Amino acid sequence: MGALDAGAVDAAIGLLRQAVAESRELDDGPLAVQSLIALGSALAHSVRGRDGEAAGFLHEAIGVADGVGAPGSAARAHRELGYIEVLRGRYDRAQLWLHSAETLADENATEHAWARAVRGVALTDLGRYRDARITLDTALHLAEAGQVGHVEAWAWTFRGRLHLLRRELEEARECLTAGLSCAHSLRWTAFVPLPEILLAEVDLLDGRVDAAASAYEHAHAMALQLEDPCWEGGAARGLGLVAAYRGDTSTARQWITRARQRCTRLPDAYLWVEGYCLDALCALAVEHYPAEARQWIDDLEALATRTGMRELVVRAYAHRGKLGDPHAARAARQLTVEVDNPALGALE
Repeated sequence: MGALDAGAVDAAIGLLRQAVAESRELDDGPLAVQSLIALGSALAHSVRGRDGEAAGFLHEAIGVADGVGAPGSAARAHRELGYIEVLRGRYDRAQLWLHSAETLADENATEHAWARAVRGVALTDLGRYRDARITLDTALHLAEAGQVGHVEAWAWTFRGRLHLLRRELEEARECLTAGLSCAHSLRWTAFVPLPEILLAEVDLLDGRVDAAASAYEHAHAMALQLEDPCWEGGAARGLGLVAAYRGDTSTARQWITRARQRCTRLPDAYLWVEGYCLDALCALAVEHYPAEARQWIDDLEALATRTGMRELVVRAYAHRGKLGDPHAARAARQLTVEVDNPALGALE
């Protein structure tokens, strides 16, 4: 799996396909389970646009594990199916898969840590920050106790995202720095752009615009090399924010519009990132391009309500309120109390 961490996706996928084929030829059930899960996981995490194929291999792994009387060996497959559902914003389904993953994991600390880590992401997406922090803290504790470095990098990064969204910048910087350091130490190149992007936003909000611009540019270059639409979108959004901070609203609009396009260019990219990009686009448009803002606000509201991303629902109503809709402004104030984020008060 080192090739995947380093971003050498094609080579790794090819080897895993060969392993699956050989396990089938040998009719070796336990080997087939492990190779199917490894291939399904690799496709889900590293090859955007292939989550349908990934899910097929993961479901096959579950079936084989049940057939050989070792359902517990498929805990990872359940967890990865939960991860795929998180990407698509189907959080109820994700919770079911993650719950079954933990049930099957028994005393496997690594699987418990990963299931909690993915669940923490889902809870953050939904605006359930208190529950998300508890869940991510548990994942981090399990990861540190079991020396599961990848979960540590993940949990620190997504705890940092949580603090960033709540505008707790000191805590966000601490967590994201830890996440980025872990990712570098693991040579997890495929993950590095995410903490780098989020840390750049902390810099931007702290007024360190040049540092933020440099980090966004580096993350964007890495994302293009990795061909990861989520990281491409996140970095492009950041470059748009930098342009807006510098007063270049035309360039800002181009970058953030491109960010939304890039993060949705494949059918199974992370929907929360699209929402994050849309929110930034709406904020820019309300202030500088009000005639175009309504369609983007409609898109944000539709995405957020369909998936249950409560904070983004609030933000959609708040944007509409700033365009002069008093009913939307009132709805935003009422819905804010349902989201554990004091930063939403700044929207009024």
